Amino acid sequence: MLFRGRTVLAFILVTLIASCIMTVMMIGPKGLLLNIVGEIRENASNSSSANEDEPRSEEAKELTNAELSKIDTVYRIINSKFMSEVDRQEILNGAIQGMLSVLNDPYTTYMDPETTEQFDQNVDAFFTGIGAEVSLDNGKVVVVAPIKGSPAEKAGIRSKDLILSVNGESLEGLSLSDAVMKIRGPKGTQAKLEILRADHENIMELIVIRDEIDLETVFSELLEDGIGKIEIRQFSLHTVESFNEQLADLEAKGMKGLIIDVRNNPGGYLNGVLDILDILVPEGQVKIQTEYRNNPAVKAMSQGPGRAYPMTVLINGGSASASEILAAAIQQSAKGKLIGEKTFGKGTIQTQYDGQFTDGSMLKISIGKWLTPNGTWIHEEGIVPDYEVKQPEFFYVSFINRDKVWKLSDNNDDIKNTQIMLYGLGYDPGSKDGYFSEQTQAALKLFQQKIKLSVTGELNVETIEQLEREIIQLMVKPENDLQLQKAIHIIREQVNN
Repeated sequence: MLFRGRTVLAFILVTLIASCIMTVMMIGPKGLLLNIVGEIRENASNSSSANEDEPRSEEAKELTNAELSKIDTVYRIINSKFMSEVDRQEILNGAIQGMLSVLNDPYTTYMDPETTEQFDQNVDAFFTGIGAEVSLDNGKVVVVAPIKGSPAEKAGIRSKDLILSVNGESLEGLSLSDAVMKIRGPKGTQAKLEILRADHENIMELIVIRDEIDLETVFSELLEDGIGKIEIRQFSLHTVESFNEQLADLEAKGMKGLIIDVRNNPGGYLNGVLDILDILVPEGQVKIQTEYRNNPAVKAMSQGPGRAYPMTVLINGGSASASEILAAAIQQSAKGKLIGEKTFGKGTIQTQYDGQFTDGSMLKISIGKWLTPNGTWIHEEGIVPDYEVKQPEFFYVSFINRDKVWKLSDNNDDIKNTQIMLYGLGYDPGSKDGYFSEQTQAALKLFQQKIKLSVTGELNVETIEQLEREIIQLMVKPENDLQLQKAIHIIREQVNN
């Protein structure tokens, strides 16, 4: 399935199509790029000259002959004395990974030639996978954000989830590129993911069917009272052009205020978000500050013209990197308001090297950080909204395990999610503590009766699927999107005043 055109979003649960991606951030002749989704090789021809563009505080220092000799000595001892044969290339790659590991930076990664070649594939209009950006933190694969409208999002995968294994293979100790290659795969294949979530005691299991992931990024609509809404799902190559066209269309229709939705937007090209900010932020106001090793911060100023109408930005924990840049600039330099939940907190800048390697390898390394217009570094902290608004509780439920039939007296997170869904649908299961009580059973029977299922009072596959369908219907209704409704209220107030 291709997610093209106007796709309805939901944080949830249907039986699934899913995808996975990897964050890449670059600086090259085209300028800064952050979190390139599925476009790792888009600027490969430029990356070899990355060191010509980035700020440098001192000349690179080569290893001394003694240091090189030490490394060579260790290799020769391993090669000749280790109890079994070793692979020369694996030893070399391991040495590189070892150097990077001491940096303790999840955004600095190395890909060997084979992995780099695999990432060369599927860089056209779509790619295949599960649709979630991931990073590596202390050896754990962490979800930055699911792509909006992707199978990963519909499966209930969330920002900050830890992916422990794929199809029974542990990701522990793997490099980020190796972990991503296990998650990605051909369309139609299954990825059974073990997920650990901060607010859950038990490991969750999600079964996701990989599919083609469309990279269409901008969607707009004119709401009541002349309020425009533009959703940016990521900042890719064509986002600026599409944003300009759709903004002009809304303005031609008489738009009086604008809501920009970057919830679960993991980032993308920094140049793209800076170009958009030139449109939205008044001339002469700061869009961003960048700071490199041993150099003072440099301010990037808007070229204008900015907009006179009120603006708000919708954010959440999946809004990262370029999305955070946009949100901070609108808030601090364009008098806009942020609504939703605290953002992810990704404030570093990376550059990519591959032209320096004759074998096709690639190195991505953090070289600087970006600051908000007022000079704040939000890395690992995130941006706090002006108006913190949580969605209804059923927006946060997770995919329910279909491998078992849950019954009276069972107690687990699957039952808890079921109870939350029942509450959202207007039934009273008695509690939301995960215990399958008699009241929960009674509520489930009422639901089964209304949907015309077999009234068993048990949570079987058929009942789970119907529950998920009903919840999705609630989630796609704008009136249930409390964050959007708050943004509409704020814009309406400002327009009327």
